[in-house]
Amino acid sequence: MADPFALRERLLLPVQNRALRTVKRHLVEAQNRALEELRLTDGWEPDTSIVSEEVVEALVVLARESMVAGFAAAAEMTGADQTPQPGAVEPGDPSVDFGAALVAAAQGSVARSRESGAGHRETGSSLSRVFRSWRTDDAERRVQFASRAAYHIGLTAALAELGTTGVAVVVSGRSCPACPESKGPWMISDGPPAGTTLPPARLECSCTIVPSP
Repeated sequence: MADPFALRERLLLPVQNRALRTVKRHLVEAQNRALEELRLTDGWEPDTSIVSEEVVEALVVLARESMVAGFAAAAEMTGADQTPQPGAVEPGDPSVDFGAALVAAAQGSVARSRESGAGHRETGSSLSRVFRSWRTDDAERRVQFASRAAYHIGLTAALAELGTTGVAVVVSGRSCPACPESKGPWMISDGPPAGTTLPPARLECSCTIVPSP
């Protein structure tokens, strides 16, 4: 079987890069709109309007394409002649958590600035740093997280369809206490062991799933 981490990255990196290009472009636009609203409107606070429909759509497409990549990975892992079709498998909508985290970060920045007595210029500078952080780091980590989550949903569904009954988590680097890695293999039909979740269990989680021996 191919290295599961190399396989995952080969299948997901093009998907993630497409989504990131859209997300980062619209973060620039969102920053410009937010700074203008901050300058013109007394008491303005960031809300969900800073997350554009294009970002939502890009993240929904990201999840779908990543789930399909999971199906392709299952076929490679098992040596199947054909890749099963996703059918009714749902990858989830990562735009909800992504948007909530961005809005919370922006609101927190504005609130802290005002509580400290900062003026419009200082408040705007603080808000700009939030958007800059998202463009350079936070967006990438969250897009990767959403992509890997949908990938593993597709991977486990496809492995089950291909006749695999058990799976296990393998770790790259530091162990993740929220993953089932320390629990050993489990039956796909039973879901992850109690108290755990499919990888990635958190933003820093780099674990992946393989068929159990």
